[in-house]
Amino acid sequence: MKNCKLIPELTEGTELTCADVLIEDGKIAGIAETGASFKDVEESTDLHGATLMPGLIDAHVHLRWLEEKAWVTNVRPSWRSFDEYHFAKFMLDNGYTTVRDCGDDRCLASEAVRDAEKAGDVDAPRVICAGPTLNPSSENTFTCLQFHHVICGRDNVRLMVRDNLCYGADFIKLYGSGSLMTEGNDPNIKIIEEDEIDEAVKIATARGTYCAIHAHGSEAIDASVRLGVRTIEHASFITDETLKRLDGRTDMGIVPTVGILKTFTKHAKGSYVDSDDRRMQVINQVHKCIRNAYHNHDVLIGWGTDIALDTYMENPYIEIQARKEDLDFSNIDILKQMTINSARLLCLDEEVGTVKEGKCADLVVIDGDPAEHIEAMYKKPMHVIRKGKIIF
Repeated sequence: MKNCKLIPELTEGTELTCADVLIEDGKIAGIAETGASFKDVEESTDLHGATLMPGLIDAHVHLRWLEEKAWVTNVRPSWRSFDEYHFAKFMLDNGYTTVRDCGDDRCLASEAVRDAEKAGDVDAPRVICAGPTLNPSSENTFTCLQFHHVICGRDNVRLMVRDNLCYGADFIKLYGSGSLMTEGNDPNIKIIEEDEIDEAVKIATARGTYCAIHAHGSEAIDASVRLGVRTIEHASFITDETLKRLDGRTDMGIVPTVGILKTFTKHAKGSYVDSDDRRMQVINQVHKCIRNAYHNHDVLIGWGTDIALDTYMENPYIEIQARKEDLDFSNIDILKQMTINSARLLCLDEEVGTVKEGKCADLVVIDGDPAEHIEAMYKKPMHVIRKGKIIF
C-alpha cells in the first residue's frame, strides 16, 4: 500500500505520518518511508495520500436482528446462518473487520458464520460470539426464549456458562437490568443477583475469557463493575460513583449504544418509554450520563451500535453522528473507540486495533482525513482489507 496517510494515535512502532505499508501472509510486514523498496512485492496499490486506518470494530451487534420491528424471522433455524452472514457481509463492506455478536439465536448461527470465515469459505468480519444471552427469569425473558438461556441461581449459572462455552461461545453475555423498550420493563431494576454475576465471572475467567452484561440501570452497572464484568453494555444511567471505580482502568470499560436513541419514535403501550415527552427525558438522561463518563472521567469507552440491519442500512453512520453531535466526542476519540479501545476491551489489542508491524492486516482506506474531518467516515471506505485480502 503506497503513499498512505497514517493517524499517529492509531499507529504504533513508527513516527511516520506518510508511509508505504507492506502486507504479507495476512500480516502487516513493514512500515517504511514512501518510496521504500520492499523485496518481492507482487502487487501494489497507490493510495495517493488517502488515510490508512485499522479496521473498524463494532463491539455490540446482534447479527440475527434483521428488522427494527421484529427480532424473529419465520425461517428454519438452519437458514438463519444465511441471514446473519448477510448482516456480517454488510458490516465488512462498511469497514467493520471485527464484530462482536452480543447474543445469538439458540441455533448458534453467528458461530457458523464465524467458523466459515475462519475456514476461508466466506468473506466476513472476524466474528466474536456470545451464544445465547444468559437471562434471569423476568418479564422480558419469555418473549425472547429463542435467544436466551434462562438462569436461576449460582449453580444454574455455572452450568449455563459452561454449556455456552462448550458449544463455542467466545465470551459470556449476561442480562443484568430491565430494557428501555420491552413492554412491562423498567431499565432501572436490577434483575440479576450478585452471586449469579460472580459465578459467571469466575467460570468465564477460569476458562480464559470474560463476561459482558446488558445493564442500563445504575444498580446493575455498579454491581457488575465491582464483580469484575469486563464490558458494561449500554451503561445508560451510569453514576459518578461507578465511574470512579473505572477511572484509569484498561481491564474493563463501557460500550455505550447511543445511535439507537435516534431511532426512538413510536413505542408500545406499557414500555418504559411510552410517550414523546418520556422519550426525550430518557434520551437526555442517557446523553448526560455518557457525556459525563467521557468528559469528566478516564474510562475506557468502546464502540457499539445494537441496531437492526434495516436501520444500519438506512444510515450506517448513525453511531458516529450521535457521538459527535449529541455527546461532543472528539474526532480522535471517536476513531479510537472504533478501533484500539474496542480491541482492548475485546482482548484483541495484540492482533488488531492499530496499524503496527506484526499485527493482522485488518485495515480500511478512508478518502480524506477523519482525524480532522469526521465527516470522512460518513461514507463507505475506499478499500476494506481483511487478513491482507482487499475485499474491494
